[in-house]
Formats: sequence, structure tokens, C-alpha cells
Amino acid sequence: MGTRSIIVIHDGQKLNRVYKHYDGYPSQNLHVIYTAISQGGQMAEIAKNVCEIGEGCTRIEHEADNAVLNKENLGNQADLEWVYVVDIKKRNIDVFGGGYSGKIPTRIMNDGKANIYYTAESEEITEIKDAVNNLKDIGYTINDK
Repeated sequence: MGTRSIIVIHDGQKLNRVYKHYDGYPSQNLHVIYTAISQGGQMAEIAKNVCEIGEGCTRIEHEADNAVLNKENLGNQADLEWVYVVDIKKRNIDVFGGGYSGKIPTRIMNDGKANIYYTAESEEITEIKDAVNNLKDIGYTINDK
């Protein structure tokens, strides 16, 4: 079972949307985003890097409007668990979904009988903190309001 996510990378004029069918948790995707940005390049190159580092990716580039989180820009994925919006101009990453509270991410899994609420393990929390610190080291903020 995959953890579906969308990573929207934009500069205010154009955007690249990366749909990931697997490993959409912040413990994975924040490291992927950090590595892709660290490899350099413009928006399209960063999106390409995300797909090369991650797995199960589909990348779509199109003109953005002011509403980055509109339905069109997110695609027709009704089963998304995580959404990441990377603003390369403002150097900020917004993370949405999965029951994310800003402290301990939780995710909902369905075992076919009932919903099971799963809280991230301490190892995942450490991975998330490491990725956030790495992103801060290259000048990015996370969920900056």
C-alpha cells in the first residue's frame, strides 16, 4: 500500500506537480525535497530531481495561478495523504495532511475493517527534525506563516 502525496514546486508563475504513489511521509519526502533542492537548478530541474530520488513519480508542468492549492493544481487524486508546497521564490515549504499538527505527525491507515490511527515512531520524528534542520541550513522555512 502506498502513501500518496503531491509535491507542488512553484515560483509564482509556473509550477511543477510531482505525484508520488509511495513514501509520502514527511520523514521521506522532506529529505527528498532537501536533496533535490541541494542538487541545484531551477524549478523544473528540482522537480526532475525529486522524481529521480523518489519512486513512483509522475511530473506535470503547467502555468500556475495565484491559488497554488486549487483543485486543478493538485490533480484528481482523491486519496492523497500528504501535500507539500515548495515556494522556491519565498524559500518556504508548507506541509499539509496526514493529521500533521506541527509537532508529531500522525497518519491514518485502513486495515480493511477499521481505521487505525498511527503515531509516528521516534525514529521518524528524528528523521523529520533532521530534514527540517537541513532545509533551514540552506535557507528554507517550513510552514512559515
